[in-house]
Amino acid sequence: MHKARWSAANGELVVSLAFGGERRAPIGKNEDAEERARIILASMIEDERRERWDAERRTAEANRAKRGAGGAIAEAVVTIYAGGAGLTALAVFAGSWIYCIATYGYLLGVGLGWLPSIFVAGIAAFLWPLIALLALGFFALVFNTGA
Repeated sequence: MHKARWSAANGELVVSLAFGGERRAPIGKNEDAEERARIILASMIEDERRERWDAERRTAEANRAKRGAGGAIAEAVVTIYAGGAGLTALAVFAGSWIYCIATYGYLLGVGLGWLPSIFVAGIAAFLWPLIALLALGFFALVFNTGA
């Protein structure tokens, strides 16, 4: 709620807000001063909100401009890293859990094999760029045609 004062004297209406805004408007003899003060007050509050919103928008645009192309590149790198980490974690988790089932049998493999599989998948997700480079090197050696 905004604290406001208004006064009407000599055909002029003065509306003042607690945050420092003040507006003066001429008022007619048959015009309701209180209703006119309410309208002016609503206009002042809306102007204050609009100024605050514009200031926040300008600040956000300045921050985006500061980041520039470097910010966009960093966002792309983070997105690629997160996507690769997710895919790697999923693949390693599934493979590790299947390995536990094959090694320790259905009861222990299915029942408890998911726990070490989560740990292995988390480590692999963190190191996925290294794993991808090793896989590329392996495939390059295996499928080397000598051309």
